[in-house]
Amino acid sequence: MALAAAGVPAGQAALYLDSRYNTRIQPKDYHRIVQSMKEHSRTLSDGGIQDSEIRQLIDAINECGDMYRTKWRSANNMIDCIMYWDPTDVPIARRFCQVLQVDSTFKDNSWRFPLLEVTATTNEMNTFLIAQVLIPSESHERLLWVFEQVFFLTIIGPDLID
Repeated sequence: MALAAAGVPAGQAALYLDSRYNTRIQPKDYHRIVQSMKEHSRTLSDGGIQDSEIRQLIDAINECGDMYRTKWRSANNMIDCIMYWDPTDVPIARRFCQVLQVDSTFKDNSWRFPLLEVTATTNEMNTFLIAQVLIPSESHERLLWVFEQVFFLTIIGPDLID
């Protein structure tokens, strides 16, 4: 990552790594690794979401009467993910949470971040929204956080989430 941060092109970086560590890495593979690392290390703030925009989003969530949870990046104390839901949907979500569907809109908002929609289906085949989550990337760590929050929301209960 230090080579990429210094602006070294992928071809030169691959040659350097080959000579230094006796590896067989192709420039395109090096480029993919760098891009993956960038995607997994982004926060909402890195994507151009200013603190004032995050505050506006939280204010809009509160105005609608919705509840929200945030995941903080401990290294820089910035919001990493934000999940919000309508508390009036929690009882039905708790009743019909056996099968969840998760879909994301990819780069469809002004910040170009995935917006996950977590839904479930009633026994009458009506689909309803459980929660929405704005995340910087669909990394393992972030998706795990999302599913933990959905578990607490639907199984444990939102009043027990700190």
